[in-house]
Amino acid sequence: MAESITESATTPPDEGMIAIPAQTEQTQGNNISAETAVVIWTPRFIVLFALVLVTALSVESILTQVILNGQIAPGAVLIIHALPILVCWIVLIIRTRSLWLRLGGSFGILWTLFASVSFVLSTISIDPKSALPLHLTAATASALLGSYICLSIDRTLLHYWDNWFFRLALIVSGCVVALVYFILPLDIRSTRSLESVAVAVILFLCLFVWWLRPSCWRYVPGPTFLFGIPPFILLILAIPNVTNSANFYFFSQVALLCLLLGVMRLLQGEKTSSHIH
Repeated sequence: MAESITESATTPPDEGMIAIPAQTEQTQGNNISAETAVVIWTPRFIVLFALVLVTALSVESILTQVILNGQIAPGAVLIIHALPILVCWIVLIIRTRSLWLRLGGSFGILWTLFASVSFVLSTISIDPKSALPLHLTAATASALLGSYICLSIDRTLLHYWDNWFFRLALIVSGCVVALVYFILPLDIRSTRSLESVAVAVILFLCLFVWWLRPSCWRYVPGPTFLFGIPPFILLILAIPNVTNSANFYFFSQVALLCLLLGVMRLLQGEKTSSHIH
């Protein structure tokens, strides 16, 4: 007892002050490790995810043949795919406590509405010279980019490269749009061509927001992979003479399926996090 009293009395005051931050840092590390140890891919969710994936791919193959036979309009099939995505966006907004996910879900709802209107317009005959479809495409791509930015920020730590990415993305994309526009021949240079170039750049940004940020691959690899597929497919399908009608219709449905699976993965993450907290 005397030794302990003497030892505590001779302890320098600086050591006692240092011990408290060390304990706090250890506690914070334990909290971080506890959060990262959350099991999202539970057996039940794996089975559900696999069933949705396999069933949807099978149905999409059948729907592609139905479209090619002229029995149903492509826009109607895409609207059927968009409805479950809309429901998932709404459920995500209701269940999440994260402001970023709510903002991302709100932009996702806007994307679904713009995309659905675009699908409806594809089923009816409109003036080929009308700029409305192009405006809807630009609005749809912009809403998707807004959703992707918000969703990718949630649960990811903004590192040095992330900060520089968001700083340079707007500047570089604006320069690319202007450069491509002035490179175009004078006979096709117009506001329509400028808007088309802008849509392509926005889709590239949707892809880069996920796939060019290592923090997304590290902390949310599942949504990063799934959400990056739709803009990648759309960019490939936009290349002239790169695919036939069957592949175009099928992969358009696959893009919507990947978006649905990505939102499902976010919902599962929110469900497991709410059980822990």
